[in-house]
Amino acid sequence: MNNVQSQLTRCRFVVTGKVQGVFFRKCTKQEADRLGVSGWCRNSADGESVEGELEGIRQKVDEMITWLREKGSPHSMIQSCEVETIPCSDEALFNSFDIRK
Repeated sequence: MNNVQSQLTRCRFVVTGKVQGVFFRKCTKQEADRLGVSGWCRNSADGESVEGELEGIRQKVDEMITWLREKGSPHSMIQSCEVETIPCSDEALFNSFDIRK
């Protein structure tokens, strides 16, 4: 096992607030791509949140979580960001970051 694989982490997130209709998912994908984090996001059925999964090197996933909690898209208003760590093996599940419908 190499050092990068040993740092692999995975988590689920739910961001609530004004996060639908403000390009939140598009900006989330752009930030994930910039950081080299994989996973996915989608609008939740409740109309008030965006949910998804992140996977990557712990430092980059932590940076992505900070972005989800503190920045988001330019017109979003984040109320909360809940994060749950998911146990993972040394193999990545995702090859890219995708927006799901």
